[in-house]
Amino acid sequence: MIIHNINLSNRFIDYKNAEIDLNAPGFYLILGPNGAGKTTLLENIVFEDMDAVFPDGEMTRCYHSARYRLFSYVQQNVEDCDMSVEDYILKDNPGADLEQAKKLLDELKFDGNNYSENVQTLSGGERLKAAFVSALIKETPYLFLDEPTNYLDDSSVECMIRMLRARAADTVIVIVSHDERIMHLNAVRYTLDGKTITRETGQPPADGKLRRTAQGKKPPFRKIAWRRINQPVNYIVWLLVMIAALGLTLFLQYFFYLHYNTETIPSPDLIAVYSVDRAFDTLNQSYCAGEGLEISDTVSHNMINMNDIPDIAEIDGCKEIFIQDTPKYMAFSSDLNRQSMIDKGVRGEKGAFEMPLYCFAMPEVISQEQRYLNLVGMTDFSYLTKGRLPKDGADEASVSVRLLQKYFGFSESDAENAIGKTLTYEGKQYEIVGIQYADVCILSYSDTLENCGIYRYDPATFPQFEAYYNAYIEENEIINKNAEALTVITKSGAEKSVLNRLMQSFPANNYYSSAFAEMWARETNSAFVRSIWPIVLLASLMLGICFFMIQRRQIILNVNRLNEYNRYYADNRRIGRSYCVLNLLLCGAVIVLNLAAALLLDRSFGMLRYILLPDLLCMLLLVLPSTLYICIRVLRTRLNAQKQSAAA
Repeated sequence: MIIHNINLSNRFIDYKNAEIDLNAPGFYLILGPNGAGKTTLLENIVFEDMDAVFPDGEMTRCYHSARYRLFSYVQQNVEDCDMSVEDYILKDNPGADLEQAKKLLDELKFDGNNYSENVQTLSGGERLKAAFVSALIKETPYLFLDEPTNYLDDSSVECMIRMLRARAADTVIVIVSHDERIMHLNAVRYTLDGKTITRETGQPPADGKLRRTAQGKKPPFRKIAWRRINQPVNYIVWLLVMIAALGLTLFLQYFFYLHYNTETIPSPDLIAVYSVDRAFDTLNQSYCAGEGLEISDTVSHNMINMNDIPDIAEIDGCKEIFIQDTPKYMAFSSDLNRQSMIDKGVRGEKGAFEMPLYCFAMPEVISQEQRYLNLVGMTDFSYLTKGRLPKDGADEASVSVRLLQKYFGFSESDAENAIGKTLTYEGKQYEIVGIQYADVCILSYSDTLENCGIYRYDPATFPQFEAYYNAYIEENEIINKNAEALTVITKSGAEKSVLNRLMQSFPANNYYSSAFAEMWARETNSAFVRSIWPIVLLASLMLGICFFMIQRRQIILNVNRLNEYNRYYADNRRIGRSYCVLNLLLCGAVIVLNLAAALLLDRSFGMLRYILLPDLLCMLLLVLPSTLYICIRVLRTRLNAQKQSAAA
C-alpha cells in the first residue's frame, strides 16, 4: 500500500502532499516527538479515505467496502468497557479462533485465566495483551500498533516481538513507539516532525509476498449495536420515561381542562351588549390589548344609555338593533320567582298566586345563542322539556304545560302531548313546536308582533319606547339608567369594526360576539400557556437530566465498547451510525407510544388537540439529553481521538 497526498493539519501539525510507502511486508516504525501527529497519521490511514494504492484489486475493494478484512489496529490506550474477556478478544468476528488466542495469551503470560470475567477487572498491561492478540488472530495483511509495549515488562515485550517476527514475512506491521526495547527491529523508519514525513532507509523490509485479505463473513454491525441497546437497564429507564411522560400529560390535561378556554365561538355578525361589571374590566382590557385599542380614562366608565341608541344605529356596518323590554322581563322574572317559591313550599300557599301569561318573541339570531341568553338573564327561555323554540315568521309557539291548561284550555293529557297542536293568542293561531320548562310562552318573531319582550329599533317608534323605558326607570327609582341588554346585528364582515367602535365609546359595557370571543380566548389562552409551559418544560428537562444521569455510566461503557468494535473492524461509521439510528428509532417509538396513551386518556378530557404540541415537546425533553449525548459520544469519537493524540 502506497499512500499519496497525505494532508493533515490542526493547531499542532501541518502535513501537505506527504507520502508513505507500506507496500512490502515487514516492520515499519513511525517515530517523532510528542505532538508530531503519529497517532493521527495512523488513525487516518486505518479509518479515513486516503489516496491509497494497493498491490491488487481485491485489496482495493476491501479498502472501500470491507476494511476489517484488510486492517488490524491496536490503539494506544485501551478504554474501559463492559464486556467479558472472551467477547473482548473475539468481538463477534465469525473467523476468530478463541483457542489460538488462548495459546498466544499463554505465551504472553496473560493473568486473566477466567475468560468470562469482565475486562474492566484487568490491569492496563493485561488489557493491552488481550487487544494485541485479538488483532493478531484476525490475520489481516496490515497490522497497525500504537505504542503496543506500554505497561508491558521486558519478557512480555520480547514475546510480543517474537510473535510479530513470525508474521512479518507476509504482513505489513506498522508500529508507533518511543520504546527503546523495539528500536533494534529491522524496520523502515518514518520520522514525523509536525510538518514533514521523512523516510530513513535503514534495513529493507522482508522480501516476501503480502498475505491475502482475511476471509470470513461480514460482521453483524447492526446486531452488535442492538445488543448495546437491548439491556434491562435501558428498558427500565425507558419505562420510567414513559411513566413520567404520562404523568406530565395528565398534568397538562388537567390544567388545560381547568384553565384553557374552549368555548364554542358564537355566530358572526352578532354583538350582544349587556351590563354586569359596569366597569372597564379585564375581559374588555384583554380584547383592547389584542386589537391595539387605546381607552382613555375619561371614557373608561361610559355605558350605553337609551339616548345613545340612535347614534349606534348610524355606525357604518350596523344593520339592526334589538333591545330587551326590561320592564316586561323584570315583571316576568319576579312573578316566575314567586311561583317557584310557592311550588317549592318556601313561601305562600298553593293557589294563593296565579302565574300571569307572559308571551315573548325572540328573533332566531338571538334565541339560538344559549350563551347570550345566559348572560342577559334569559336562561329560562331556552330550557324545554320537549321540542324546539319557534322559528321566525312561522306562526309557531313553545309554552309550558301549566300555561296550556290555565290559559289555552288544554287538559292535562293534551298539554303533555301538545306538540303539533295549535293554540290561539290575540286572535291568531300558532302551531305548538315545544314544551317550555318555565311558565312562559315563546312565539315566532314577527315585525308586526307588538309588546313581545324584544323591541326592534325603528327611528319612528323609538321615542315612544324610550319614554316607556324611562318611565319604568323613574317609577322604580332605578339609579342606573343604562340600556340593560341589546343585540346589534351587523352587516356581513362588519362585526369587528362595529365592536371596536362600541368598545372605544362604551368600554364599561360587557360584550359578547364572535370577534370578542376569539380575541379574548386567544389572549387569555396565550397568557395561560405562557405561564404553564415554562413549568412543564423545565420539569421535563430536569427529569430528562435525571434519566440521563442514571444512564450516563452505562452509555459511556456502551460507547467505549462500540469504539473497541470500531477499531477492531477498522470502521468508524457503520456500528456507531447503527447505534445512533437504533436509539433514535427507540426514542421515536417511546414518543409514539406516549402519544397513543395520551390519545386514550383524552377520551375523558377531550383536550388532545390543545396539549399535543406541549406533550410532544415534553417527551423530546425527557429523551433528548440521553439521546443527544449518545449521538455526540458516538459521532465525535474520532475528533476527540485526534485532539487527544495531537495534544499528546
